[in-house]
Amino acid sequence: MTTDRVSLISIHSSKGLDFDLVYLVGLDHIHARETSKQNLVSLVYVAMTRAKHRLVIPYVEKRDLIRRIKGCLPGEREHI
Repeated sequence: MTTDRVSLISIHSSKGLDFDLVYLVGLDHIHARETSKQNLVSLVYVAMTRAKHRLVIPYVEKRDLIRRIKGCLPGEREHI
């Protein structure tokens, strides 16, 4: 069943849910400390896998986390 609505939720609240389309906004503004970097990567992975059909990650600055994500895409030549 499809609904015509938008849900704004935190990554933490998204665990166990799935959506046809996910916009993951603000990843280029997260500054993780070295000790929390792995936790951040795990949390972003959870958020990314909530998308059933389409995932959109808009960004302005290509920071470390964005580079890591882009490095996983087919055809990307940029090294992490």
